Amino acid sequence: MGSTVSKSGNNSSKNLDAVEGDGKKGKHGKGSDDSYYATSKAHPVSSEVRRIQIDIEQAQALIRKLDSKKGIENNVLSSSDHEKSYMNKSHGSVGPIVIIQGSSTVKGLEGAELLDTLVTYLWHIHGVDYYGMSETNEPKGLRHVKADARTYNGASSNGAEWENKLDSF
Repeated sequence: MGSTVSKSGNNSSKNLDAVEGDGKKGKHGKGSDDSYYATSKAHPVSSEVRRIQIDIEQAQALIRKLDSKKGIENNVLSSSDHEKSYMNKSHGSVGPIVIIQGSSTVKGLEGAELLDTLVTYLWHIHGVDYYGMSETNEPKGLRHVKADARTYNGASSNGAEWENKLDSF
């Protein structure tokens, strides 16, 4: 397995492909929950409502750009029409994205759940580790996930500095 070094020099080969950003066990069976705790986490500021909204907009813009390069069209996750028509003027937030998963299943994604889906899509389809601020041709292994502000026990570096670095990626 090849590892990728991000702009910051962090080795991103230790990021988990099978772990969802919300830290819940995925459909991969036992062990995924343990992997969440072992994987690298973004700064705790990544879990703030304000930051989640910023990251949703940035992730959607990045998806539009990368999808365009791959010839992927009409992706519901990056629809700019959706953003314009559902923008909540008082909060600046985006309304839910509705995904039809079958003839009888409809899923509405918004907030942290939407962001986790966007970040997972970026990893699986485009090899972009959003929170790790790195890109690879082969998205395998561990990836960075959004920190859970309630259980985060990592280094408490400057949140503004981390946000500036993420925004410039």
